[in-house]
Amino acid sequence: MRAFRGKTHILIGTLIGLLIIRITKMSLEINTFLFIGGVLIGSLLPDVDHKNARIGRFIPLWRFLKHRTLTHSIWIVLLMVLITKVQNYIGYGLFVGVTTHILADLFSMSGCCFFFPLLKHPQQFAEIKTNSKEEDKIRIIVGALLIIVIGVYALDLAKYLSQGLPF
Repeated sequence: MRAFRGKTHILIGTLIGLLIIRITKMSLEINTFLFIGGVLIGSLLPDVDHKNARIGRFIPLWRFLKHRTLTHSIWIVLLMVLITKVQNYIGYGLFVGVTTHILADLFSMSGCCFFFPLLKHPQQFAEIKTNSKEEDKIRIIVGALLIIVIGVYALDLAKYLSQGLPF
């Protein structure tokens, strides 16, 4: 295996998704949860073209597509942009998840055919191997950052609750 594992993609997507919620000051309502749900699905979605990926077992596009071609290209990112026109929050979440997945894979040994079919050779920024110490370090760093961000949200919730309920 030369790609990141699903856990790593979910951690990276969730971290970026929560930071976007924080930076944009998205109110915590049902749409926020739809956004995060879209991020989680989008973080795994490009791997529908891989038979060993969990999502690939449910949506077996690997039977028709070569791994890291169409589902790891600019075309899937543009499709997610179009989905935002139909369903804002889920679409934006899918866009964030898919984009972070592809960006992460650009740092893996295999890279991605981001400009497929115009360029059929993979592009890459680095050569990080799956199940390697490098991927473990990335997961630890992203996990620690995620804990910090969740801690900030918890502090915000405690502050809000200490002001009394608005009933």
